[in-house]
Amino acid sequence: MKWNECQLITLQKMFEAEGEIPQDAQEFISRMPGVANECMVKMIQVKPLLKKHAIDISPNPNNLIQNGNGEHLSTDISFKANGKSLYIEVKDRYEVVIRTTTGVTVNDEIIEGYSPVYKYFKRTYDCDSIEIIFAGDYPYSFKNVAIFEYKYFQESEVPNFGVERKYDLRELPDFFRFNLVSNNQSPRQEGDSVIVFDYYDSGYYEFYYEAYPNYFTAITPDDEVIQLDDELCVLMPIYMAGQLMKDDDIQLAIQYLNEFEQALMLIRSNIKPMVEIVQL
Repeated sequence: MKWNECQLITLQKMFEAEGEIPQDAQEFISRMPGVANECMVKMIQVKPLLKKHAIDISPNPNNLIQNGNGEHLSTDISFKANGKSLYIEVKDRYEVVIRTTTGVTVNDEIIEGYSPVYKYFKRTYDCDSIEIIFAGDYPYSFKNVAIFEYKYFQESEVPNFGVERKYDLRELPDFFRFNLVSNNQSPRQEGDSVIVFDYYDSGYYEFYYEAYPNYFTAITPDDEVIQLDDELCVLMPIYMAGQLMKDDDIQLAIQYLNEFEQALMLIRSNIKPMVEIVQL
C-alpha cells in the first residue's frame, strides 16, 4: 500500500456517512503522519518489521604469545611483537611507553594519566614492530594487551581485545530490537541489542533484527510504499480514522479502534518465533 492510498482510505472511512470527502479535509490530512507513525509503532510490537544484517568477523589474532594481564609495581614490564596496531587497558596512575620500530628508526610515544576504572587505548602505526612498556613510579594494573598484524585507517577501527567481542546493533539507524532465540555459547545475545562473540570466532554471520519503519512526515511523497506487511497496512486506515474522529463521532471512532485491536490480536496469535543466528 502507498501513502496516498492509505490517506484516501482513511478519509473514506471517516466520511462514509456523507458518502464524499469534504473539501476542507486538509486539517485531517495534516494530522495523518503523526497518527500513522503511532499506529506503526503499535503494530511492529505485534508483528515486527524484520531486516537482515550480516557481520563478517575476520580473524585478527594477537601477535603476543604471553599473557597480557598484570600489575606494574616498580619494574618496567615489556611486551614486544611484530605488528602495526595495539590495544591496551590500564587502571590507576599509569605511564606507558609505546616504542615503534621501522627499519632502524625507533620512535617513542608516552601515554600517561589516571583513571579509577580500566581505560582502553588504541593505536595504529606504519611500522614493523611495536613494544609496549609499562613504566613509571606508581603501581597500576593493565590487561588485554594486544599487538595486531594490520594497520588500520583510523584508530577507532582497531579491534577491541579481550575474552569477547561485542556488536551493539543500536548503531544501525533503524534498529528497534533484537529478534533472536539462541542457545549458542557463541555467538550469543546480550540484552536487547548486543551480539557477543568469543574473541577468536571468525566467519560470516547473518541474522534478523526488528526495525523501525520509515516514518511519515508532512513532506512524505504520495507514492511512498508503506514498509509493513499487507495484513498490517490494511489496518492502518482503520486505526487512523478512529483516532482522527474522536472529537467528531466518538461512537464510530470507538468502533474502528475496537476493530483494529481485534484484528491485531488475531495477527498476534499467528506469530512464530524467529530463528537463530546463522553462520554461512
